[in-house]
Amino acid sequence: MPMPSAPLIALFLSVACLQSANGLFVVLLGLRMVDADFPTTVTGLIMSAYFLGLMIGSLICRNIIQTVGRVRAFAAFASIISVCALAHALCVAPVPWGILRFLTGVCMGGVFMVAESWLNGSVENQRRGQMMAVYMLCNYVPMGLGQQLLSLAAPSSFILFTVASMLFSLALVPLALAPGVTAGPLPKTRLSLGALAQISPLSVTGAIAAGLVSSSFFK
Repeated sequence: MPMPSAPLIALFLSVACLQSANGLFVVLLGLRMVDADFPTTVTGLIMSAYFLGLMIGSLICRNIIQTVGRVRAFAAFASIISVCALAHALCVAPVPWGILRFLTGVCMGGVFMVAESWLNGSVENQRRGQMMAVYMLCNYVPMGLGQQLLSLAAPSSFILFTVASMLFSLALVPLALAPGVTAGPLPKTRLSLGALAQISPLSVTGAIAAGLVSSSFFK
């Protein structure tokens, strides 16, 4: 398999940093809510707020990316996620945490839109499947490794929230320093879910099923 270009390597490293932080943070929040005696229903609602934000982010972040470009949008989204991670430690309460999880989801939706549109737009058809496989590895392997950082401190301490925030912030570095990063704005095209289902019904069905299954792990 040919090596990815320098901009794609930078993108993969940024996504890996982001997902290592995400893997740590998702488990950390669950443990912290247990320590704080949050009711199970409240815990579920807080964690579900992330997915609500993720869905809304995939709808509204396009305009931001189109206006400022992919690199700036990625930096803005990752910075907000980093701030939200630290803010969780400042106020341990259901309503603020629900709002913060929602904002994190919105920004993660923007991050994924930047990464995946960039990847699809910069790789020729013959290599797209290979590069997408590398991209998925950079999503899930760091997410699992990030959870190992839970052994650094107790969930009730400020340390793990700080570590997660640092990793979210580090995601900015590869893209900011990579040479030749010139990803343009998103193309102005629209495709409804119904039209997509007509083009590839099996893909849409599989994506929905995969989303339902994977959401049970992340909640």
